Amino acid sequence: GFQSKEDFGCLLFIHKMLGSWMQSISTTLWGTERHDELPVGYYHPPSPGDVRSPCPGLNALANHGYLPRDGKGITQLQMISAVAKYFGVSRTLATTLTTNAFMKQPSIGYTWNLDSLVGHNTYVVDLQIPQSSFRLEHDASMTRVDVYFGQDHTLNQALYQELIACSSDGISITLDEFAKFQSARQAHSKANNPDYKFGVNQKILASGEAALILAIFGDSDSVPLESVKTFFENEQFPAGWEPHGIVSAPQIGALATKIMSKWT
Repeated sequence: GFQSKEDFGCLLFIHKMLGSWMQSISTTLWGTERHDELPVGYYHPPSPGDVRSPCPGLNALANHGYLPRDGKGITQLQMISAVAKYFGVSRTLATTLTTNAFMKQPSIGYTWNLDSLVGHNTYVVDLQIPQSSFRLEHDASMTRVDVYFGQDHTLNQALYQELIACSSDGISITLDEFAKFQSARQAHSKANNPDYKFGVNQKILASGEAALILAIFGDSDSVPLESVKTFFENEQFPAGWEPHGIVSAPQIGALATKIMSKWT
């Protein structure tokens, strides 16, 4: 038996410490933290049962708790507010971006899950078939393969590494380097994908994606490479980053036009 109450107390303390340690290890390895225990703004990757979209920006909002962490039951108004506030863009631009994803203004109370936004080159709205109703992913994407080649809504490591490698100085990616990389992606898809589609809508989406990254995380001319890595690989806001000013729709439009002018 125990020699003293002190021995018993010491053993009880060790037991509690081991239990706490094992719970911490479990959380680290398997992401078992309860969503309601995580403070808003704290980054945590998806837990089992959570859903995500093809868009790293929307996923980052969920990973930080600015949208529901499980990625479910999101209204368009909720998404507009989160995009505007946490990416530092105008309300008009946030509305344009989310409407583009959802295809139409929802009725009051209508909600979506992030994994509903997986339509590829899709323009027909059918709310009974959400997975084929929304246009968010497109051919010649920077980090997602064309749907012709397989699963198109998660990060493709080969494409991601090519994107990182397009930085000539290993410090930043410039507007010209984004444009050159996108041109190469378009040429590859055109040559290898018999179902390749890259019309006006895809051009607007593709150029707009690069423009948003440059304007939000950079100075419009270039963006730190580490910010690109954190955003695409972890779907996380870069450490220490905060919105600088309000990015407007005309600003993104002008930047996207400039990027398209450099495509070859």
